[in-house]
Amino acid sequence: MARRGRPPKNRLDVAAEAIGTGLGRLAARIDRWNRQRAEIIGDIRAYLAHGEKLLSNLEFRRERSSARSRSVLTGAALPLGPVRARRKRRVSAAVRARLSRLAKARWAKAKKAGKNRLG
Repeated sequence: MARRGRPPKNRLDVAAEAIGTGLGRLAARIDRWNRQRAEIIGDIRAYLAHGEKLLSNLEFRRERSSARSRSVLTGAALPLGPVRARRKRRVSAAVRARLSRLAKARWAKAKKAGKNRLG
């Protein structure tokens, strides 16, 4: 009796099918990854554009409201980055008095030595 249907597969055909299936799955995964990557890049670009817009609005407000706006109008260069006021250094009265005493002692010593400068 004759066999009907496909002829039996040899090992080479089985290996080729397995490789083809694996490559097909890999290609599908790469395509999905590339689509996700494109979506993420679009989201990042949108966030960056929104952030740049917010920063430009803040810069505009800062330049208008600050005393440094005169330098902007005259074309002087502004420093890069945020502008922060320096913290005020607070020293107690006792420390001020001690520093004063020490400075006066240094000046007296220099004067006694006939110097006009402390260096």
